[in-house]
Amino acid sequence: MPHRGVQLSSARKGNTGQRIRCSYHAWMFNLDGSLDRIPASEGYDGTDLKMDAPEFQVQRAPRADNYRGFWLASLAEEGPDLESHLGYTKTAFDQLIDRAPGGETEVVGECFHMIQQSNWKIFLENQLDASHPGATHESTDVAAMTVEREMRGVGNEPPVAYGFLSDFARLGIDGWGKFGTVGHPQGHCTLEGYSGIAPRRRRH
Repeated sequence: MPHRGVQLSSARKGNTGQRIRCSYHAWMFNLDGSLDRIPASEGYDGTDLKMDAPEFQVQRAPRADNYRGFWLASLAEEGPDLESHLGYTKTAFDQLIDRAPGGETEVVGECFHMIQQSNWKIFLENQLDASHPGATHESTDVAAMTVEREMRGVGNEPPVAYGFLSDFARLGIDGWGKFGTVGHPQGHCTLEGYSGIAPRRRRH
């Protein structure tokens, strides 16, 4: 927000009501970002505060656009348009929407939160590293294979989620060499071939 840079909302879902209230000094903003009221405003007498001054309104992102229903905003005044920025990585959105019933997706439940106590580049590198799953996740993968075997032994088909884990072990450490990381011009990266390990289900 324009006053001391406080985050106006940390909630990941819900409704703000008629106004947005800053939790630090209770400044009130309309939903369009304009400053509505300030409690104990006399405390700002003699300062440069003007209720209608642009610098005291919540600033809009200079640019916003959507691709396949996913909205993204840019804080830069100039730069490539969204589709140019996404480039090849548009395929991730395309696959998600094209496979969805009716061509729509829905966010169900809470988001997955992770706190990474390191440089963000190390975290990104880990997500794109195709050499470690067969070794690092080996015990989980073998456990998933054991559950699958036990379930099939009593005539039950295990949930598809187990297959994503057990396939890691089936590939083994050397098997992951067939995947590769590709860097794209706008800084995006993709792990090529990963979706190919999706478990195959029986057709009825």
